Amino acid sequence: MLGPVKRVLALLVLLILSPPTARAQDTTAFKPVRTLVWSELKAQGAEVPGTILPATTGRPFEALRVENKTGKARTITIATLDDPGITSSQWMLTGQVHYEKVLGKGYLETLNHLTDGGTYFSRTLAAEGPMAWITGNSGWRPFALPFNAMKDGNRPTKIVVNVVLPQRGVVDLSPIDILQGLDAAP
Repeated sequence: MLGPVKRVLALLVLLILSPPTARAQDTTAFKPVRTLVWSELKAQGAEVPGTILPATTGRPFEALRVENKTGKARTITIATLDDPGITSSQWMLTGQVHYEKVLGKGYLETLNHLTDGGTYFSRTLAAEGPMAWITGNSGWRPFALPFNAMKDGNRPTKIVVNVVLPQRGVVDLSPIDILQGLDAAP
């Protein structure tokens, strides 16, 4: 379930990235589509890289731990969503990230395959905030990967979610909420 703080954070990111015509619309169209829970994906037969960490008292949700043990760049695909069920031209993936000993500037990424035939990305490459890159160490913090297809009727046919680490490091991810909304089309 999407908490009130995450919902406000997600809404603010969508509002900032939305064209002015979308901002004028009713923001109640902002809705969660689904939540990626690592143990559920694995039970459904999806390949889940890394280790699923059970919930603890200090972390009341399970987490997926992925690691780059090499000194070489590595892209780790953590989920591939064929036909993700998004009906809006704007969507966002949100959750919490925790990392340790990440060398260089890593990031979270979505590759959005759209009905217009193109593949476009969102990456956490900002210096701060929910779209900040991953470097060094961090306690649990929110992340957001928003996307605006910019065309009415343009929807994702597939979304690939990656953790990109330029060198060594450990990244833990909470379950990921997939949100949609603020779309001009019904």
